Amino acid sequence: MRHFVERNLDASLNRVAEGLRALMDLFRYGHDDGDAAARLKALRHELIREIAPTGASAAAWLEARDSQADVGRPSESTSHHGAYRDELDLFEANCRRVQEGLRSIEETYRLTDLPKARISENLRYRLYDLEKAVFPALLARSHRGKMNFDLYVVTDRKIAGDRTLAWVVREAIRGGAGCIQLREKSADIRAFLALAGELRRLTREEGVTFIINDFLEVALEVEADGVHLGQEDLPLEVARRLAGGRLLIGISTHNKEQALSAEAGGAGYINLGPLFPTETKGVPVTPVSVELVREMAPVLKVPFTTMGGIHLENVADVVLAGADRVAVVSEVMGAPDPREAAKRMVAAIREAKEMREENRER
Repeated sequence: MRHFVERNLDASLNRVAEGLRALMDLFRYGHDDGDAAARLKALRHELIREIAPTGASAAAWLEARDSQADVGRPSESTSHHGAYRDELDLFEANCRRVQEGLRSIEETYRLTDLPKARISENLRYRLYDLEKAVFPALLARSHRGKMNFDLYVVTDRKIAGDRTLAWVVREAIRGGAGCIQLREKSADIRAFLALAGELRRLTREEGVTFIINDFLEVALEVEADGVHLGQEDLPLEVARRLAGGRLLIGISTHNKEQALSAEAGGAGYINLGPLFPTETKGVPVTPVSVELVREMAPVLKVPFTTMGGIHLENVADVVLAGADRVAVVSEVMGAPDPREAAKRMVAAIREAKEMREENRER
């Protein structure tokens, strides 16, 4: 019994202290949030002061530690934790780590020291309170928060015709588009950079997500929300390293294997498509159909978008198959009234979502 108590308290205390340190550093260096960092620091200091052993007890805990024989010690064959997509993933993982560790300490101390069990319980509830207080701001800044939209409009200057891209984009946003992707396959890099800067200012003013297609360096330069990459573009692993957590990274996928690989690799979101025949790519593409959406919707944990030949007449089929976000090009960019076209698409998406929920409840 003593062997279990000392080994478990030693391991759990280390787990909690390490998790609190990771959370402290996130708020101190990542968010410049002195209040949250100070509250976490106070929790950590109280944990060490009230729970950590001293004197003979400390020696006994250290003596009981057997990291070499620990059956949970990682090895080369051990499966590793998945990649964090953003700081919110890191925050949630370490909150769980600390809360579970405190609960283990509390339950173990019920065998030997009820006052310390109560202290552990109190610390756990204080972390619950802090988690609730800071979560909304973290979510708003997170990649997950930037995926809170129904309609994703991808630009195409040829389809926009003689109208300025900025005008069409603003109209689309005011019609309900919650995400804009700048896609210019043939643009001169200087012109593309200038256009990206213009649309970044516009989307920031309008409060919508802004994605750059292909050009990660441009996305970083203009402080876009993200970059979208195809299967033949920069590898996800390299993009994540270069972006340093600053960009939401979307990956185009055309089958189940590609989608699951992108999710495992830490993609911020995945696009499934093309669902229907489309000419906006400029090269022949084979549609994957809405069956891929139906197959992947229950499986994917990361947010996903759908694209390719989607228009007002078939968008309900896409949503009923499980899609929450729909991307279009010509349906809005080529419409005589982009605002009205976006408004109709958003209304159709939301109506189909309501129908989907009603079907689930039956």
